[in-house]
Amino acid sequence: MTDVISGVTAVYGGSFNPPHMGHRMVVENVLRDLDADRFIFLPLGTAPHKTDMASPEDRLRMCELTIEGIEGAEVSDIEVRREGYTYTIDTITALKEMGYEDISYVIGSDILFTIETWRRFTELVNMVRFICIPRPGDREDIYLKRDMLRREYGADIEFADFTGPDISSTDIRRMIKEGKDTTGLLVEEVRRYIDEKRLYV
Repeated sequence: MTDVISGVTAVYGGSFNPPHMGHRMVVENVLRDLDADRFIFLPLGTAPHKTDMASPEDRLRMCELTIEGIEGAEVSDIEVRREGYTYTIDTITALKEMGYEDISYVIGSDILFTIETWRRFTELVNMVRFICIPRPGDREDIYLKRDMLRREYGADIEFADFTGPDISSTDIRRMIKEGKDTTGLLVEEVRRYIDEKRLYV
């Protein structure tokens, strides 16, 4: 029988291509303000909708460098090791089987508008609560969408009381390709790793 891992586990999935200071800020704020006991960074392996990605191994290493020094934060390779496409329901099921009982899944506010199309969403809402990170420029409709998801699916969605910074991995990849300075956007060790591996050029 698998031992139950007590306490709240915050889980943050994404391509992290590359992980940036905005991602680090989310980890720090969730651990500090939302009573999470641990925070798991989950870089995906093969996504059904992503192209032009650094290798899973490179993204894993960059995630490790991004959260370095944050107590309670860790990086998991569970999605990277899975063959085929990555779906959240499969990852949460695997984490539950590993003993993680109380899971909060971290999403950006933009995800609210597509989340009900996720595979087996009606099952997923019964397995996790969602921590939603507002973004600069969000409109009132994010609250209307949350209310609809609560009403229609019984989704447990909590808005964080901090706003995620307006940093885009897509913009960072473009800046790197153009040889521009990314100071303040990436952890220094991540930019050094990118340059050494000649990623995104």
